[in-house]
Amino acid sequence: METERPAPDAEPAGTAPGPRRPVQYSTGRLTKRQADTVNKWRKRLRLDEPLPGIEPKGPMLREAGLDDRPRASFSDVLATAVIAFLNREPNPMDVARYSHQIRVEAKMAANSTRDDLPRFQPVTFTLIKDNADRYDDLMAQAAREHSRRYFEVKDEADRRFPEDHQAEQRLFWFHAELAQRRIPPDFYKITGGIIARMAINAWARRAVDKVVLDAVDYAQRIHLDPEQPPRRARRDMQDIGREK
Repeated sequence: METERPAPDAEPAGTAPGPRRPVQYSTGRLTKRQADTVNKWRKRLRLDEPLPGIEPKGPMLREAGLDDRPRASFSDVLATAVIAFLNREPNPMDVARYSHQIRVEAKMAANSTRDDLPRFQPVTFTLIKDNADRYDDLMAQAAREHSRRYFEVKDEADRRFPEDHQAEQRLFWFHAELAQRRIPPDFYKITGGIIARMAINAWARRAVDKVVLDAVDYAQRIHLDPEQPPRRARRDMQDIGREK
């Protein structure tokens, strides 16, 4: 088994980190269930109706052009779901496993109409400052943990079956042990969309109003410029239903 060990991440010599700009991520293609979840959130953002606990706009404010749509964008909603997921301190190996699963399912989706495969439009969102750092760090942790566990099994296989004539036994034991420990047998780049899709899955059954209320609170905290109008979802935002 001559699988090459991935090189560890490294920073260029002599560079110092500076203030980080907001980072935009894409979920990648979604399953039907994930797309339906996203569509529920988008529909609530377009609804001209106050959220629970928020006073409705009176006639004068409506005449001035204000309405009762939630004061948050869809990017705020998805960012809120992602941050809540990160706050749970997910297991990096679970991220690596899901990443491998998505890669396999994406290949299957190319010639399939199954709704449980990622065939539906991706969506984008933005993370700022330390949240983007935490997001990227989890991706890096997942890649490192996958590599560590994979080569731990490989080294054990080499110790158990060191002789050339044991090559077949060594390979059989190695792949059986990977499966037993749920370690992905292939290395793929862990992309930014993996964690976002895990966050969508985690909030799929959460009440829509609660999701959007959390996003409104998040939006009020991070969009602090009083000269800027409140962020809102686009009125013409379309539901995700088109396949590739």
